[in-house]
Amino acid sequence: MFEIATAVSYITPRKRTLSISFIGVLSALMIAAVVWLSLVFFSASDGFSKRWSENVVAVLGTVRITPKPAYFESKSFQIDNYSSKSSEHGLYLQQKAKQDTSPYNPEIDSPLPWAEGSFENPAKKLQTLLSSLSPNISYSSFEAATTYLALSIHVPGSPQASVNQLSFLLSLDPMPEQFSMQKQGRDYPVLFPLSFQRTGAKLNDTGFLEYAQVTPTGPKNRNLPIYVAGFYDPGILPIGGKLLITIPEVIERIQPEPQTDSIFPSTGYSVWHPGSTVHLQEIMDAKLKEQKLDTFFKVEPYNRLEFTSDLFQQLESEKNLFRLLSLIIMIVACSNIISLLLILVHSKRQEIAILRALGASKASILTIFVIAGFLIGLIGILLGTATAWLTMQNLNSILAFLGNIQGHEVLAQVFYGTVIPNSLSPSATLFTISSTLIIATISGLLASLSAVRVNVSQALRGEG
Repeated sequence: MFEIATAVSYITPRKRTLSISFIGVLSALMIAAVVWLSLVFFSASDGFSKRWSENVVAVLGTVRITPKPAYFESKSFQIDNYSSKSSEHGLYLQQKAKQDTSPYNPEIDSPLPWAEGSFENPAKKLQTLLSSLSPNISYSSFEAATTYLALSIHVPGSPQASVNQLSFLLSLDPMPEQFSMQKQGRDYPVLFPLSFQRTGAKLNDTGFLEYAQVTPTGPKNRNLPIYVAGFYDPGILPIGGKLLITIPEVIERIQPEPQTDSIFPSTGYSVWHPGSTVHLQEIMDAKLKEQKLDTFFKVEPYNRLEFTSDLFQQLESEKNLFRLLSLIIMIVACSNIISLLLILVHSKRQEIAILRALGASKASILTIFVIAGFLIGLIGILLGTATAWLTMQNLNSILAFLGNIQGHEVLAQVFYGTVIPNSLSPSATLFTISSTLIIATISGLLASLSAVRVNVSQALRGEG
């Protein structure tokens, strides 16, 4: 250690040339700029991704448990089609879980196409399994349907406007606290995406859901009266602009039995857990297998559902691509460290040769330049991190200023919301700082190899 300190004091010039100082400052500033850009982008991206994930999880659950085709093909599900007690149609999972015995009565119901046999109810077993989970794991059954929405929007002083579109309906039972709502008179409550509020919809606006009902004379269109009970943020859920949240009674009125061929599962359970999604999926998979329910049900995380997987995979791909670009740009920025140290080696060939002649080891000479590269990288990191923190703290103001210049908002509220992330992401900070220090240190190491290859005799004679 003493040997290295002596070498540093000897090699470090008291009068540095302007070119060396300029390259050193430039290297640190370039590294700071890359660190700043990376931290701001990654922190904002992680903040938005976290919020989007939280919005999706609030609606769909951390994981979803849905029936496999084997469940719909099972005698347990099909027996309701022959039972007057079940109104002769299939039941949703929550309804099915309430059956303790077979609903079939051979004295009054139509003959079964199979031998009646024993009654095994997978939905009941699944409900029992879920109710035995630890208290920090919550769940709700869900029902979903497709319908046509006609909503009247009341704007004071303006002609009455309306929204008409095909929509998805989703109900949860029990309903999470933030989605709780009650029926008002004959009108059923519906929660609408925030995009409806931006188009002028307000609380208590009314409308109806149109659906077809089978009657003795054929199918007829019916209207179910609804009102706007509130708004929720669907984030970037692909069907978020058309997903309406309501109570189970609405689903069962519009679609008396679950559909087996819909892209949006019509019945299942949403399960929430504050911890890791992967860990929860592993727990639920193990529980289903233990109870021999894995034949009838599957577990899917919120980011791997059929209508969300492409979106979340794209978000992850974009972050990985920017990580790669950041590393490439960082390598280019740190190449200035190599240039700086090579100039320093060339200007201090005689000093290095004298130290070698006095017995300094190659390791001590090499360490000097590695430390120099590390310190330049560290200074760049400190400057870049401080600038990134200030940028994130004032990101709303910066985006508002840029929006005024270009005449429209930089980040559309319909996708990014009204609140912009304003803190540095811990994972982004760790990735950026560690990768920068490693690359800067390697740059110093590469330059130091030139120092240890200095020919002592030639340098002392002033040659080369």
